[in-house]
Amino acid sequence: MATDSNQHKDSMEHGGVDKKIEIERKFAVTSDAGERILQAGGIRIKETTFEDAYFDTKSYQFTLADCWLRKRDGTWELKVGVHEDKLGATCTKYVEIEVESEIVSRLDAILNAMHNPEVNTEQQLSTPASSSSVEEYLQQHDMQNFATFKTTRTCYQIGEDVSVILDTTDFDFNVGEIEIMASESKVEETVQRLEKLSQELGFTTVLKGKLDSYLQRFRPQHYTALVNARLLHP
Repeated sequence: MATDSNQHKDSMEHGGVDKKIEIERKFAVTSDAGERILQAGGIRIKETTFEDAYFDTKSYQFTLADCWLRKRDGTWELKVGVHEDKLGATCTKYVEIEVESEIVSRLDAILNAMHNPEVNTEQQLSTPASSSSVEEYLQQHDMQNFATFKTTRTCYQIGEDVSVILDTTDFDFNVGEIEIMASESKVEETVQRLEKLSQELGFTTVLKGKLDSYLQRFRPQHYTALVNARLLHP
């Protein structure tokens, strides 16, 4: 999973609105990856360094629901997976939420749905939020930081809507991602575009991202729980 302040952002939309979904495909970073992107018509936008801190309950309730709460350089973000068999896909799909009140409402809805499975998450969103801020929510639900790391990111853009990023973490893990924001009705079409572009660039698809690798190295129990839930690749 990856996000940058220069990339497209989206809050969860409800009702009949065709919400935006972030679709991404990871690839192995080679020494000539940047040159390949430039040769394909890409433009180098910037290089930046940021720190991510991820949070969950002790029993991993949110990450096991494919819901990833992080604080990136002081800003709260929530990424909610589009439900599918993660192990059968080379592209991942997420809705991203950045407004604190909407983050709290979504977290509430996920927990409430666990206790009241007959009411779906979208219906739960109409319930008033239980906390005024994410920080307050963390304290109320005893949520803890389970991963913190820094990333140096080089950002490229190809055309109007394709972002390509090259990431290096402070625990010596490298990965690249091709990302496109798509409307819900054009997800499959966008996945095909990503696959074609990845082939044209000659990139080798990989399945593990930064957080997956961090958990595998430093939080093996949490990692195993997510693998068993078919949310991460073994």
